[in-house]
Amino acid sequence: MIAAIRKVWSRAVLKILLASFVLLVIASVPVGIRAYSTLVEEQRTTTLLSYNHRGEYDYIAYLKPNQFYDNKLTLRPGEGTLYTNLVENLDITFTYTFVSTQTCDITVEYTITTELEAPDKWLKSFPTGLENTIVSTGKVVEFSVELSVDPEWIRDIADNLERETGASSSTYNFRIKPTINLLSKSSAGVVDESFVPELVLSFMSGSAEGNQIVIENLENSMSGSITETYTISHPEVSNERNIFTAISAIGLVGLLSTGLLFIKTKPQVPEKLIEQLVSPFEGVIVKSSTEPPREGVAVVGMKSLEDLVYVGEGLGKPVLHFEKPGEKGVHIFYVLDGQTKYEYVFELSKKLGRK
Repeated sequence: MIAAIRKVWSRAVLKILLASFVLLVIASVPVGIRAYSTLVEEQRTTTLLSYNHRGEYDYIAYLKPNQFYDNKLTLRPGEGTLYTNLVENLDITFTYTFVSTQTCDITVEYTITTELEAPDKWLKSFPTGLENTIVSTGKVVEFSVELSVDPEWIRDIADNLERETGASSSTYNFRIKPTINLLSKSSAGVVDESFVPELVLSFMSGSAEGNQIVIENLENSMSGSITETYTISHPEVSNERNIFTAISAIGLVGLLSTGLLFIKTKPQVPEKLIEQLVSPFEGVIVKSSTEPPREGVAVVGMKSLEDLVYVGEGLGKPVLHFEKPGEKGVHIFYVLDGQTKYEYVFELSKKLGRK
C-alpha cells in the first residue's frame, strides 16, 4: 500500500513539475522577443543645421513685329512658344539664394560661363566675365545676375563652327553655367560645397513643331544638413536578455529532465510484465487450464519463479502456469510432487502499485 502511494505521488509530482516547466518556457518567449528585438546600443542622429541652395531663372523674350502673337513684343515664361524666327533677344535673370536655419558667416564665390554645343559633336565655351565674391553674416544670402542672349549671334557662331568642323546638327544647346562655391561657418559646423544650377536653351530646327527655343531647368535647388550621431545605451535590454537566458535554460533543462523521468516512471503494460517474468523459463513452464489442487496437499510457498523452476528441475517435474479466471492478473506457478505443492503466486496489482 505504501509503495503504491509513493508511486502515485511521484508521477503526480512529475506531472506538476512538467507543467510548470512548460509554462516557464512559454512565459520566457515574450521576454526573449522583446529583449532581442531591441538594440543594446542605439545610434541616433540629430540635425544641428539645415540649409538650401536655390537657383532660379526668369526671362523676357523680345519679339520682332509679328502676326502670330498679334504684334505682342514680349513673352515671359509660360506665355507662349519661343519661335526662333520671332525672338530678337532674350534677357535672362539668374537669382541665387542660400538659406540656413542658423546664423552663419557666409562667403559666396561665383563665376558664370556659357557653352554652345552640337550634341555629341562639338562644344565651345565662352567666358562672360561675370564673377564676384560676397561675404555676409546671417541666415540668408542672395544675389542676382542678368545676361543677354542674342539668337542671331548664336546662329552665326554655330555656322562658323559647322564650317570649321564639318559637323552640323538640327539642335544646338546654349548652356548658362553658374558655378557657386559656398563656405558657411556656424556653431553647428562648416558647409563647404559647390552648386551648379545650369540653364539650357535648346535651339531646335527642322521639327514638325517648327524652329523653336526650348528653355529647361528654370528652377534648381539643393538641400543639405549638418548632423550629429550619438549612441544611446539600454542596459535594461542586457538585463532582459540575461533573464531570458536564465529562465529559458532552467525551463528547458527542467522540461527535458522531468520529461525523461515521467517517461521512465510510466506504468508498464501488464502483459509485458508477465512476458518478462516467464521468458527466461519458457522451456520448463507449461500452461494449465486446471486450477491447482488445494485440499490434501501441503503447500510450499516460493519467493520467486526462479526458485520454483529450480525445485521443478530438481524433482524432474514441469512448472505449471495457471491464471485465475475471476481474478485477472493473478498468476499461479506450481510444481506437484505427490501430496506436496510448490507454489509461486504473481499478482499484477501489487507489482503495479494498485490496491
